[in-house]
Amino acid sequence: MLLLGVSMCLTPFFPRFEYILTNQAVVGFASGGIDIATNVLIMEMWEENSNTFLQATHLCYAIGSTASPMIAAPFLLNATVYKNKTNNNETLRASVNHITIPYMITSSTAIIAFLVLVIFELCKPYNTPERSLSRKNQKKLDHNLNESAVSLPNAENAQILVEDRLPNSYYAILIALSSLILCFYLGIEMNIFNYLPSFLLNLNLNISSKQIAYMNTAFSGFYTLFRLPSMALASKLRPAMMLSISFTILIFGNVLLIIFGFHSQIMLWVTISILGAGCSCVYPAIYAFIEERIDVTNFIGGIFMFASSIITTIMPIIVGNLIKQKPAIFMYVNTSGIFIVVIIFLFLNLTDLWKKRIQSKKSK
Repeated sequence: MLLLGVSMCLTPFFPRFEYILTNQAVVGFASGGIDIATNVLIMEMWEENSNTFLQATHLCYAIGSTASPMIAAPFLLNATVYKNKTNNNETLRASVNHITIPYMITSSTAIIAFLVLVIFELCKPYNTPERSLSRKNQKKLDHNLNESAVSLPNAENAQILVEDRLPNSYYAILIALSSLILCFYLGIEMNIFNYLPSFLLNLNLNISSKQIAYMNTAFSGFYTLFRLPSMALASKLRPAMMLSISFTILIFGNVLLIIFGFHSQIMLWVTISILGAGCSCVYPAIYAFIEERIDVTNFIGGIFMFASSIITTIMPIIVGNLIKQKPAIFMYVNTSGIFIVVIIFLFLNLTDLWKKRIQSKKSK
């Protein structure tokens, strides 16, 4: 938080573009660390019941991402300033001074959050629980052992059950599949957030800039709005069920977009709203789904973040270079991405069957 606050505070004062790029790399590093630490901390505290709290945390992220452009908008340099800058240096200087205000707001928010965390840590230090890859499965073995204790002939057999472990290949495959599903899903989400306006602009439907802005707001609005019921549903439904429903909605929305995207503005409104609702709970639910199976530690969270950053780095190269000439690339990338995510999700569920088979063989 402190690193993010200091970096954002310095951003508007760098005199060279190279310095700004370097500083943005620091901002990205700090933001990634906050994302990892936040998710891992919530899963440490609530473990298998963390889905509701993850949904609440990401609801706040959605609200912040919706509100921040509105906060920054009054301070952005507009066309009038560019027109007058050669004749009125004072106008340009005033505008440059104004652009520091949203950076100071962001910086102050991060530093205040840092101070609050420090105060909490000083007043009531957080005790990190013991977590490991195999702990959850061992915990369940212990639970099963207690339930079937009457049928065990002696304590020696009980000790054998307690020391049972799944093979390392199970955990390696589970982490690899989890990294892939986060990677491809975030590719879909970032593609919509970053390139939806460009996609709409390059369609031959005469959509005005104002309408494009409203459509983009519709996606963000439904994305934020549907995170509210997701919090309530998270206490009733397992993450696997929430993900199944969301993936079905996303497939339906993307297929509709391919069918009607080039022909009807009304259907564009409908499909964009469906996509916003479908994306609303997926990212935190994936983390909750994984946490049910293994302890997501800081190291594993770092692996997930690294995997996610790969697709967000590649996506501008694929979509950004082609969307002007071939706007359909936006739809095809999203649709192929969601089908890949569903396939990976099926394989993740198959690892549960694999685990049960391994445990049943060892119990015989």
